[in-house]
Amino acid sequence: MSLEMHYSIQPITELPNDLLLELVPFSEQEGYRHIRRLYDDYVSGSNTFSLPGEILYGAYADQRLIGICGLNRDPHAGQDGVGRVRRMYVHPQFRRYGIGGALVAPIMEHARQHYRLLVLYTPDVAAGTFYESLGFQRTEDTTQWNYMMLL
Repeated sequence: MSLEMHYSIQPITELPNDLLLELVPFSEQEGYRHIRRLYDDYVSGSNTFSLPGEILYGAYADQRLIGICGLNRDPHAGQDGVGRVRRMYVHPQFRRYGIGGALVAPIMEHARQHYRLLVLYTPDVAAGTFYESLGFQRTEDTTQWNYMMLL
């Protein structure tokens, strides 16, 4: 079996709902509700990752959405200059190919142009380890977020 995976990372300006819906059942089977929330919020218009400084990226393999990650202004920060990594998910079948890191890299680059601090929240220990490998630091104050990175 080859460990090489061919995929592309692209900004999403119009979320293809049918493609996103393919990820929802897999995320829910794993106990994650954030992809359903991404879908619901995008469809309702409450979060389309389109405000200044915001962006949404997708990972595609053969025109299939296999991963997603977004950047929002942090609504809980109470101050300007704070971006938040949101709704990161990679289809279980496509993990361990570097797709997660490939999705977060352009998010971090985009964040550097708009924010001074990048934060995220995850209750998942494995996800926390993943984010630490990218340079995020676990915070002591978990009332707003768990991980942060000065940009």
